[in-house]
Amino acid sequence: MIFAFRNSLSIGSPHEQKRFMGHCLIQKKNIAGDVSFGFYGKNNSEEKYGENNIVRDSKKNQHLLAIFDCTQDSPLNGLKFGVSSMSQRGGLGTGWIGTTHKIDDYTFETLQPFLMYDKKLTKGLSLDTKLLFQRNDDIGLFFAGGSDAIRFGLIDHFYMGDICLKYSGGRFNIISGIAYDQRWHTSENSHFYLFSGSNIIPGGDYYFNRSKNYVAKSAYLQLQNEFPVLEGLKSTLGVRYDKVINSIEPGNSFTKTSPRVGLVQRVNDHLSLKLLYGTAMRGLGLKESIDNTMYADVYKENANKIWTVPAAFTTFTAKPETIETYEASAAYYAKRFQTSITYFNSTLENPIRAYNIVEGFVVPYLNVAKEHKSHGVELDFDMGIPQGKFFVNATIQETDDRDNGREIPNTPKTKLNAGLLYHLPPDMDLSLVVKNTWYTKRGTDTFVSKLGDRVDDHTVVDLNCMKKINDDVRLELKINNLFDKDWAYPQLSDTLPFDHPQPGRAVVVSLDVRL
Repeated sequence: MIFAFRNSLSIGSPHEQKRFMGHCLIQKKNIAGDVSFGFYGKNNSEEKYGENNIVRDSKKNQHLLAIFDCTQDSPLNGLKFGVSSMSQRGGLGTGWIGTTHKIDDYTFETLQPFLMYDKKLTKGLSLDTKLLFQRNDDIGLFFAGGSDAIRFGLIDHFYMGDICLKYSGGRFNIISGIAYDQRWHTSENSHFYLFSGSNIIPGGDYYFNRSKNYVAKSAYLQLQNEFPVLEGLKSTLGVRYDKVINSIEPGNSFTKTSPRVGLVQRVNDHLSLKLLYGTAMRGLGLKESIDNTMYADVYKENANKIWTVPAAFTTFTAKPETIETYEASAAYYAKRFQTSITYFNSTLENPIRAYNIVEGFVVPYLNVAKEHKSHGVELDFDMGIPQGKFFVNATIQETDDRDNGREIPNTPKTKLNAGLLYHLPPDMDLSLVVKNTWYTKRGTDTFVSKLGDRVDDHTVVDLNCMKKINDDVRLELKINNLFDKDWAYPQLSDTLPFDHPQPGRAVVVSLDVRL
């Protein structure tokens, strides 16, 4: 039997951050196991953003991933099984109508046992299968203003299966398969209550109806061929067909065919060229459909009291969101460095976003535009230097909303990540990473606050230092946001009156031990 164990313990500031991570490898004659687990926690932080917007955000996160693999000596060779478990508990941060309260407590738990079987059927043909079950628990207690509070516990189930055949014939390869996905909420231990003074008001019938489910059936095929005409030229042709049956809101059901084409040309040992065209889609999910349907009458009644709502915003159905992408890139590899440059052009049709029809009510998910477009260039550069490495990743893009011909506010215009990794004797590694982002201007003629000006530009610097004590022990110091930059991600969905604040300077010290 072979057994190896590695763990890491971290403590940091602010808000008394703490983390523990462990990784265990086990190998016996017939089975091998890989188990990882961890915990992260921090105390409440409290900050104010605009009038009456107080953000509290404590965290207690746990995770476990265990995978067991039957080895070649086992009669069940090819079988893998395991379980994944995650739990996230804490305050709501920026997620609850612009403010949080001391009593707010939210827990999201996921349990996912899974089974996989891989088998080589013939010399060139193999079978890959996957089956998993997932249970999600949403448990919350929230202050709703005045003497009101909301308490709920929502449980949903998820089954997914995938059967895939792979054929490799030298110059010609095929991947094909079918997938099945079904999700629903269950009445088992589920509840949804509004405490209004001394009264308890039950609600949420849509959450607990098993017949109100979400089913997706898919089939996919991918062909890869190496052409004998041009040496080093490979093509990939793929197509995926999806049929979604949404019994929560039948108007959100759809079928979609998504093709993909790719060409890769190896010019020589240093240079290669690539062309890619692809599409993908996303429809309303389980929670989004239930929210839309459960509160549809409230949306219509209150919205029409304030202004005339477009017809599309009173049906609460949404067309599937589809993205179409073109890419062209060139990559160059040399002894001391490698670099690539990519031009991309993407079109997002019928984008789905949370849309604030009536302030203070649960927000529905709708198609907020007919088409969003973006195009730009991405550059990657990686070069070895004496005792280290230097890298740069940069993107420049332009976006526009085809409904009005304007740039989409608060999307990045430029992004830059640059870093230096350097090895210092004796046995010390130092890294410095600079991250810079520029955003389009939001303007002031919008529901969202003028705090958008703060996200037009930010530069954040992270520092990391690792000292090797011996072959089994390492000490690490990590400082994120070294210069304590005050910054926020922009509020894109028009649902909250402020942006999403990001952490200030955080210092974490870790001890990593291998046994």
